Amino acid sequence: MSIISYYQHGDHSAPAAVVRYTIIDDDNRPLDVQQLKYENNPFEISELEQDITAAIEAGIEICILTYKELNQFKDLNAYLESIGYYSTNT
Repeated sequence: MSIISYYQHGDHSAPAAVVRYTIIDDDNRPLDVQQLKYENNPFEISELEQDITAAIEAGIEICILTYKELNQFKDLNAYLESIGYYSTNT
């Protein structure tokens, strides 16, 4: 199961998101860490959503730093809802 950490900041001059992907071994130690920067354009937002979806399906830990609301990542938000990651009911 993936752990997703989501941090929001107020710097709109920053990239759309910086995401750190961490592969954890069976002893709960990091095996590999990659950090990717995604700019605020349709191609890179689509790439971010695809990368995060693939990481979730692979059980990779994800840390997202962005100035955007999660619901602004429409495909990712829909995916998270579809797998029951969180409830939209209040």
